[in-house]
Amino acid sequence: MNGRDLGHYRIEVQLGAGGMGAVYRAADLRTGQFVALKTLLASRLNDAEQRQRFQQEARLASSLNHRNIVGIFEIGTACLDGESDDYIAMELVDGETLDRLAAHGPLTQAQVLDYGIQIAQGLAAAHAANIVHRDLKPSNVMVNRDGVVKILDFGLAKWTNPIQPDAFGETRSVELGLTMAGTILGSVAYMSPEQAEGKPLDHRTDIFSFGSVLYRLASGQEPFKGTSQVATLSAVLLKEPEPLSDVALGVDPRLESIIRKCLRKDPAKRWQSMADLALSLEELRDELQQPRAAPGIPPPAAVSGRRQWLMAGAGLLTGLLPTAYFATRKSPTATFQRLTFRRGDILSALFAPRGEVVYSAHWDGSPQSTFSCLPGSREARDLGLPQGKVLSVNAKGEALMLTGDGESGTLIRIDLGGGAARPVLDNVSGAVWGPDGSSIAVVRAVANINRLEYPIGTVLHQGEGRPFATVRVNPVDSSVAFFDFDSEVGDFDLKTVDASKQVKLLSRGWRTVGRLAWSPDGKEVWISATRPGENPVLTAVTMQGKERTMAQLPGFMVLHDVSPEGSLLMAAVRSKIAIGAQGPSTNHDVDLSWFDASLVYDITRDGQTALFVELAYGESRNSAIYLRKTDGSPAVKIGYGNRPALSPDGKQVVCVFRKDNNSLLKILPTGTGEDRLLPMDGLKYDNPEFFPDQQRLLVTASRPGTQPRTYWRSLNDSQLHPVAPEGVHTSKLSPDARWTVGLAAGRFRLFPVEGGAPKDLGPARPGDQPVRWNASGTGLFVAHPREGGVDVDVIDVATQRRRKVRDIQFPEEGAEYFTVVISDDAKYYAMSYQKDWAELYIARGLR
Repeated sequence: MNGRDLGHYRIEVQLGAGGMGAVYRAADLRTGQFVALKTLLASRLNDAEQRQRFQQEARLASSLNHRNIVGIFEIGTACLDGESDDYIAMELVDGETLDRLAAHGPLTQAQVLDYGIQIAQGLAAAHAANIVHRDLKPSNVMVNRDGVVKILDFGLAKWTNPIQPDAFGETRSVELGLTMAGTILGSVAYMSPEQAEGKPLDHRTDIFSFGSVLYRLASGQEPFKGTSQVATLSAVLLKEPEPLSDVALGVDPRLESIIRKCLRKDPAKRWQSMADLALSLEELRDELQQPRAAPGIPPPAAVSGRRQWLMAGAGLLTGLLPTAYFATRKSPTATFQRLTFRRGDILSALFAPRGEVVYSAHWDGSPQSTFSCLPGSREARDLGLPQGKVLSVNAKGEALMLTGDGESGTLIRIDLGGGAARPVLDNVSGAVWGPDGSSIAVVRAVANINRLEYPIGTVLHQGEGRPFATVRVNPVDSSVAFFDFDSEVGDFDLKTVDASKQVKLLSRGWRTVGRLAWSPDGKEVWISATRPGENPVLTAVTMQGKERTMAQLPGFMVLHDVSPEGSLLMAAVRSKIAIGAQGPSTNHDVDLSWFDASLVYDITRDGQTALFVELAYGESRNSAIYLRKTDGSPAVKIGYGNRPALSPDGKQVVCVFRKDNNSLLKILPTGTGEDRLLPMDGLKYDNPEFFPDQQRLLVTASRPGTQPRTYWRSLNDSQLHPVAPEGVHTSKLSPDARWTVGLAAGRFRLFPVEGGAPKDLGPARPGDQPVRWNASGTGLFVAHPREGGVDVDVIDVATQRRRKVRDIQFPEEGAEYFTVVISDDAKYYAMSYQKDWAELYIARGLR
């Protein structure tokens, strides 16, 4: 075959051969690009099933767009010697397969974790697309010269329907493929027991094979061995592998535990998701690299809603069935007592003296009020307190309340039994009584810096961006637990800070968080939260950062409070973040939501296509990014990342991509082409956007210990050119690329890209967001949230006059606004909003 042409490919040399085809290094005669060209072996040409499987491999692999899965360029058929040959043109990976890397003995533990994390992330992406590999083994995984893992050969992969539990709690999967029931396909030494028995398979078969691969890398030998294939199959089915600690030196017990759980014979007792597995390996790697986690870098500014039980950047999960099924860790007799029965949203809830429960809520479209109820009674009493939400109640029945309807306001203290309110502090976003019932911990803004103070006036921790969420004081040692938002990635970290101002990172990567509470003994922090792609869980976290699942929840339940006896006050929340849009193809609003948490980031200049992320779905700490036409056509996933923005021609997307502990800028094609990671320079990025020439980027960035600053940089080098002073975040380039918009001292200002004095554009109203310039560059569109929707105004650059250009209503009453994007003539838009419903419960027996 060497030197011969197959279609427009010239074959140079054979790289290898497998059970289905041969692989060659070949040159694309059209572009000069070298590819790996896989062809069906001549002996298979007349085998219709093998030919169909070959084509299936190509279709499956080409449907996946992930850096750890080999890329597919083309699927085709061409004539050679008068015969039709099927071929797949793939990414040519310059590197070694894992079986060759491990041929001379075990790899280092750092290599095992690095390669394992990358394999797990690639398989997690495949599983998210309902694709199971079924033939994972070291020879099907390559590592290129940059250390990037590529998973090969989806020849045995199958589409599967999403797994659904049946009435007996078992999981089943309807397989749509070519393998007849009872047929065993795959490499014997690495297949799962269920695969060895020819049973129906789901994604957990890959988890078993993944554990076998990790075992091989860590030990230098296969976990299941035999003198024949039959003997090896018997070992897979009946025997346990030798303990890693007996066959390899220096393997961390935590890594051995992770691998052992992968290799359990019963699929129900293995890891249940590859995304969970990847995260556990990441956490172990981070702990081994940094035994003591350093405090997080203060995040840059971010848009946020008024509720503290937030999706990272937005809201919660949908589809809650609060009493349907709970897989508890210790207490199968857990009970749930319902306290509220009206339709609306619960903002906060607390245990109060004398057995009462106090909560603040919106019911039936009415303004928020604070109520009191006794468990067992369906009646609730309006306490007649000032409008706001109750934050904390001490043993004397004195409440701390946050007045106003925003994320921050005035903190007051008031007796629940009646009496006048006493103001405490302004610009407060959170507060709680200390264990003594008289001292107060607060989060408040001072000169745009968020300060966590305990007691008031003593600053324990501070930072920029979104306020610290849900402060709670330990009843034993008075340390303070809180959620800290990482705006670069878009998720939350769980942290504590003590009286000596030492901040400890306990847990990270939470995309959706409720509130938190200390266990009655002060040894754990209990949180209701989820990570991307996972089911909601009630999790206990120790002071050493060890997590345990208290309950696996079928929907999101917000933990509001814990009683001294260990009862939990929880709100069952049904929530969605939706996108309403109007484009040139419709004269009415269209729902562009794809899953349950769709947050829009951009729209093409002509209003034809919207760019959004799915906050509850992603890869590691990167959200899934989608394009969808505003006529309601199906959405198209283009990759993973955070803070995406479209290029002016709509052919590229720039985003912030989180890899390990690094923040990178990534360019994604919206059509054909390859992803591109820009040179790494150790910065933390936020809100990148293209210049009109599409050769430069405007980006806000920071280095450890410095404030965020806006720069421009070329796509071809990492040199940064300052645009605005340190601490000033600007965005929204003008069409001529001369100006970018920032907020300073409550006023909009235009900062010249090439340097010079800023230009005043007039006062900004509370909540204002710059959205886009008009096509001529003479005006700036600004979004201003209001009750029931958002107004879009235009500010004339020459005169500073401001006028309304359109009025956008929420599609649903009682919704909350997050963000809006508009076309450059303001005729078309897409807007994300959140709608919530909640019911309050007391949960007993969860420990």
